[in-house]
Amino acid sequence: MRTNRLRLDESTFLRLRERILEASGILIGDDEAARLALERRLSARVLMHGLNSFVQYEEKLSDGELGSLLDIVAIHETYFFRESKQLRVFSDCIMKELARKSAPLKIWSAGCSTGEEAYTIAILLAELGLRPEEVVVFASDLSSRVISYGREGVYRTGSFRSSPLWYRDKYFSQAGESFWRAGDLLRGLIRFSQSNIVRSDETVSAVAAETGFDVIFCRNVLMYFDRKAVDRALKSFYSLLRQGGYLLVGHAEGLLPMTSSFRAVHFGRETVHCK
Repeated sequence: MRTNRLRLDESTFLRLRERILEASGILIGDDEAARLALERRLSARVLMHGLNSFVQYEEKLSDGELGSLLDIVAIHETYFFRESKQLRVFSDCIMKELARKSAPLKIWSAGCSTGEEAYTIAILLAELGLRPEEVVVFASDLSSRVISYGREGVYRTGSFRSSPLWYRDKYFSQAGESFWRAGDLLRGLIRFSQSNIVRSDETVSAVAAETGFDVIFCRNVLMYFDRKAVDRALKSFYSLLRQGGYLLVGHAEGLLPMTSSFRAVHFGRETVHCK
């Protein structure tokens, strides 16, 4: 039996949990299973820094380590064409309405992870014949690591498991065995940036300036937040959308809180939210 395993004591665990919640809105449970999970996920990071305890690691958060901690606890599961029925509503219904606008369209993939959602949006826009001067997809995430991954635009075959392969063959080129690189057209439509959706961000505000965003995707992100963080994010989204703009959340997140200012709009069995 191992006796030298790093142990995350309860008081340090609760303090780390609070730092994570305050910085990102991500809510980690306060039970033993959650403590053990965080202990397991952080142990390698603590040892990498040559530290002997989680208390020492906590002290290091003030030296720029907080971003890496948030990257470790965030969920980055994603793939192309996730929740395809909702994407069909975006492409066939919402974009048909937005096509009547003369100003360049602005679409935000908030909490974009490694970028599959942003590239999916770009594929749908390219299929509609839109060019970079007509639309921008702004893709942001809390983690600088996954943003770098998105900028690189290279994905394993498994990321395409829910997408028609002809999209992959049309818009990506093979970059080694089981790897595919996004083409210039898609790259030209997307702007990646690190951003925290529960805090004020000058970059996001600058992109939204004057006209506001036409559509915000924030799917399978809010489900990991506590109620206060959800409320902050929704208020931010509402202020950054143009009047009549749309917010798309994940199926698992269901209806927005009653306190939200958004109104539900139904397209068949799909529900999206409108300002």
